[in-house]
Amino acid sequence: MRSDGSPNHDEVAAVLAGDQTRVRPMPNSPGTLAFFHGHNALHRVTPVTGSRPRINSVLTYGEAPDMRLNDLTSKLFYGRTSS
Repeated sequence: MRSDGSPNHDEVAAVLAGDQTRVRPMPNSPGTLAFFHGHNALHRVTPVTGSRPRINSVLTYGEAPDMRLNDLTSKLFYGRTSS
């Protein structure tokens, strides 16, 4: 629905207003591993209930040798920056 070149605001607004035409639910159960490009993916998750925490793992890769996270991303993931 979205891409770097097309944020597709009209379709996103339609989904947020309740249009489920282009929504594709993902099946899930405990232990489900889901891969998606979160930057452009319109997504949500259910609230955590009960005493067990939800654990999210973020897999990343470097596109070039010696690539580092920018300060914002470092702060979000680790709570601090390297500078």
